[in-house]
Amino acid sequence: MKIVLTCCCGAALGVVLGCGAAEPGAAPAALKPFRFLIDWQAEPTYIGVYVARETGHFERLGLDVEVVESSGADAAAAAVAAGRYPVATASGGATVTAIGRGASLVSTAVLYERLPTVVFGLAGQSVDAPPDLAGKRVGVYPDSTTRHELLALLSAAGMRAGDVEMVPMDGPDLPLILSGQVDAAVNYVEMSPTALALQEETFQLALAEHGVDAYGLNVIASRAALEGDPGLIDGLTAAVVEGYRTACADPRAAARVFLELFPDRDARYVDASLAQVCALVGGDVGLQTVDGWRNTIDLYAAAGLLDGPVAPGDVLPPAR
Repeated sequence: MKIVLTCCCGAALGVVLGCGAAEPGAAPAALKPFRFLIDWQAEPTYIGVYVARETGHFERLGLDVEVVESSGADAAAAAVAAGRYPVATASGGATVTAIGRGASLVSTAVLYERLPTVVFGLAGQSVDAPPDLAGKRVGVYPDSTTRHELLALLSAAGMRAGDVEMVPMDGPDLPLILSGQVDAAVNYVEMSPTALALQEETFQLALAEHGVDAYGLNVIASRAALEGDPGLIDGLTAAVVEGYRTACADPRAAARVFLELFPDRDARYVDASLAQVCALVGGDVGLQTVDGWRNTIDLYAAAGLLDGPVAPGDVLPPAR
């Protein structure tokens, strides 16, 4: 069963973005400041959020949106659950593990239908399959759900957590790989793995190809925020989804938007990263299913990563 995004005003997306718009000739209303949390640093991963802001989708909702960076999907989910932000991006794994810990969250849209996470490093490490990671030093971000996903990969391969040396990282992973301080790292394929592949021969173990496939990037909201102003949350979600559709319909234009915001970024990297992002987004951006969430929940439960029972109905927004 597919769950379709619900929208404010009970209308189609194009109308949603005009909800509350002023009549022609009327004085423009003051925009309300709003902070939208992304679960990592500014990357093409979040192009839909940036495009939605730069093309006026948020402004048409009456919002002046500031995009705020976090330190990982687990941290972003915790921040939303604590009420510090009404909405954020996260990963499917971070969403279900947070709910398993009692967080009152819902997923309002799935942006990546499959897990983007890879274990990657220099080709000289001779890693072709998960068992080849035994004894390796693998860099992980403690506040990112990718740490949980690495544990799920090891479990799926019949390995134990102690079979690899997990090295906590609090800065860029590429310098650690290039200097030999770690043998590999865990990250989204469109981020550091793409950047490294532009300059060196690399290996990549895609978790989705080794028994760890689940929903990836999604939009989350606190239940309190959704109940308090469902039209606002619906409108924000619809704007982000439309931002991804717009970006992936014309990646070159999306790259220009990103590079205007972040002119110090390598244009080759932005183009390559956006290609990965749009492959992950696919054709059904925004849609989420009961079966998809059940699969995600079952994966993390089987790996022993859920502190309590979680059902798809705990993740999906209530019917309205």
